[in-house]
Amino acid sequence: MSELRPLLATIQANLASHENLGRELAEEWKAFGAAVRHERLRRGISIRKMALAVGIIKTSLDYKERGKCVWTIAEAKRAIKYFDSVKAPAEPVEIETP
Repeated sequence: MSELRPLLATIQANLASHENLGRELAEEWKAFGAAVRHERLRRGISIRKMALAVGIIKTSLDYKERGKCVWTIAEAKRAIKYFDSVKAPAEPVEIETP
């Protein structure tokens, strides 16, 4: 969770200054999506529940988490806000890696 805010701040700064709007910004969004997925799985939150909280369909969330499409700033902020509102488990959930 601690890495989501700095990633979003970097993305917003780059958008505001019109820097890195190409491949580098896409990589930052990909890193943000991966961090969201990691946090979601660590907390044991289903993709359906997270998508509902962010206001998108679960297929879209899956694509965003895997870096196949970019987040909007509003979606990213809602994801962070959702994590802030959900208490993290005392024992992290085991994350399976493919």
